[in-house]
Amino acid sequence: MTSKMSRKLLAWVCCLALVLTSWPLAAIAAEDDEDSGTVIYRMQEDPGISGADEGAAFSGTDYLTNSGGGTRSIVTYNGGRSIYLADRTADFYGVDIKLSALNLSPGTEYTFTVHGHVDEEAVLPGGSLIVFSNPNPFGPYGQYQWLVNQPLTKDGFSLEYKAVFSAATIAQIGAQSYFRIQTSSQASTVPIYIDNITVTARPADEEPADPEWDLTLDSLHEVYKDFFLFGNIASPHQVDDEEFVAMFTHHYSVVTAENHMKPEALSPSKGVYNFANADKLVDWALENGIKVHGHALIWHSQTSPWLNRNAEGQPLTREEAQANLFEYIDNVAGHFQGKLISWDVVNEAFADGVSFNGNWKDSLRKNSPWYLAYANGADEEAGESGADYIYDAFVRARQADPDATLYYNDYNEELPSKRDAIAAMVEDLNARWAEDSRNTEPDRLLIEGIGMQSHHFTDSLSLENVENAIKRYIETGAVITVSELDIPYGSYSNFESRTAPLNQQEQVIQAQKYAQLFQIYRKYADSIERVTIWGIADPYSWRSAGYPLLFDRQHAAKEAYYAVIDPDGYLAENPPPPPPVLPEASAMRGSPVIDAEKDEIWAIAPEINVNKRPDGQTADAASAVVRTLWDEDYLYVYAEITDTELNNDSPNPWEQDSIEVFMSETVHRGAEYRVGDGQYRVNQSSFFCLAARFDLDPNLTDRNIFLNLFVNIFTLSSNSNASTGNKSQLTVSSPGMLEMYKF
Repeated sequence: MTSKMSRKLLAWVCCLALVLTSWPLAAIAAEDDEDSGTVIYRMQEDPGISGADEGAAFSGTDYLTNSGGGTRSIVTYNGGRSIYLADRTADFYGVDIKLSALNLSPGTEYTFTVHGHVDEEAVLPGGSLIVFSNPNPFGPYGQYQWLVNQPLTKDGFSLEYKAVFSAATIAQIGAQSYFRIQTSSQASTVPIYIDNITVTARPADEEPADPEWDLTLDSLHEVYKDFFLFGNIASPHQVDDEEFVAMFTHHYSVVTAENHMKPEALSPSKGVYNFANADKLVDWALENGIKVHGHALIWHSQTSPWLNRNAEGQPLTREEAQANLFEYIDNVAGHFQGKLISWDVVNEAFADGVSFNGNWKDSLRKNSPWYLAYANGADEEAGESGADYIYDAFVRARQADPDATLYYNDYNEELPSKRDAIAAMVEDLNARWAEDSRNTEPDRLLIEGIGMQSHHFTDSLSLENVENAIKRYIETGAVITVSELDIPYGSYSNFESRTAPLNQQEQVIQAQKYAQLFQIYRKYADSIERVTIWGIADPYSWRSAGYPLLFDRQHAAKEAYYAVIDPDGYLAENPPPPPPVLPEASAMRGSPVIDAEKDEIWAIAPEINVNKRPDGQTADAASAVVRTLWDEDYLYVYAEITDTELNNDSPNPWEQDSIEVFMSETVHRGAEYRVGDGQYRVNQSSFFCLAARFDLDPNLTDRNIFLNLFVNIFTLSSNSNASTGNKSQLTVSSPGMLEMYKF
């Protein structure tokens, strides 16, 4: 996965609330009362704030500290003082509340309230959120968690979070235990003002219950022992906790180090190797009869700069990077030789959103520090390229640990373009290894396994894509591992904004997805070596906001657990709804004149209803009247758009106001694009792009497709420039009229 920092969560929080109103500063200074509790901290009374000069740099107080980079200063606002955060370049650049400074007590309910605002002229990209999070570890195991959040708007913001701490938890709070005020990634560069922070205390209605594992549940690895290994992740500090050890040995037969076997954890600088933490985890596993998978040797992320960059952050030369790669793999894989069953040798080498053109090297992540270094000095005439680090890594790993199964591991691995590129790479490098003089085992593949990370979402999981990917990977001759499975509820764009646990219906929907996946895994079990869940319970997941795992905050089994234990039985009792019946419409025969005028024939063409609204979209949102015509040569589409508010603020084209046309020459309906399919987009500023580029079916190229998009948007200009692509041309002939043709 893209980044799995060791970030921690409070699993013991009994309740939380999000206040969506914006309060004036005068309300913050109201007298304490019995209902609100006693104020134990108020930012306006913090000497480090109230005593600071106007414009002074803010470097922290006894109660507050800075998180990340950027600049911070004290400014006057509304009769009080604010902390102004500017020059932000990451979402976590914020302000932390030091929990150790609050003298927390058990049996007390604490309310943390944050007020702030942004400048009137601030640009707020779509999805901008203000977030109250828990970034640091305390407790035996846990992960970073968004606690509450709300949309970041120019009306100001107010966050409220309530927590009750147990005595055991308070005992583990240290100097690095914080609550953080930050933003979502969409607002990572937005300057923000923190106008006030208050913390109040009142007697709690009840003590929070400590989470407890139920070891009478059926063992996951025992249920699947005749199918494949069943694993999970762990960190070294967790193995000191008796309850964790009892749970892990009950449910799992193989462990993956979540972070402590990644390059930055093992070797911070050249010649320096820190194996103590990784050794602790490996030794514990072997002593308890648990197999170990190594994750990961070569990766573009969480990798120490010395491996592929110089002191100025520029790529090393190819020769230097290769020498460092060999040194690192020799030391690391050599250190663990004979102790691990397998390694993720190369992790996430392929880029997102790149269509596979038959040459897998063109689909690689070309901004990877490894790719850039290997390209720096490559002899292109001799066939060298930045891609060569992949082959070098696998060969060196084979030499350093001959008995380990060597895997390539990636996310979005089920998507057709990345799937086909990965499979082609595996086949190509294995064929190269078959002819390599260093190969002493001609019947053994070099890349023996493909790791399907399987970071899905309930809203977008395509079972067809998953099964097709498994079948394609089997064709390579490699074995398969489901290496990092989790399924947050919702979608990529909305799961982090959730503030409440899943209700029963949502749990069932999530469980159905797990059950359907495990039906597929069982079907292909002969080719699957291992299934690893990426996290032991929801609070400890790197995607914890989506409640993605089999066990909840109290360590109780969720519906998803029972779905995994018995997929067929679960789906029999909880059948998923049938696939939706897709609407159909007819195109009237006719040939309009393409001259940026609305021909009379369009008035008699049947209207097509395209106004199905996404969840949460209001009735006064954009709407369209769409009509289609066809003749022997072309399909014509006419769309009149009504939208009261036009917005292109998002850097993502698919989040801008636009019209999209999905085309299929082969009249199929499925979960993936095929040859002959395409997706085309024109936004409200008349920018045209191929949203997804696909080759046309060569047997159908005599059927030129013609789109005539008349978009009734009053902001279009008759002088707009044309945007030309390889197979298309867009012209703006008059205000409100677009023609897109010949692709």
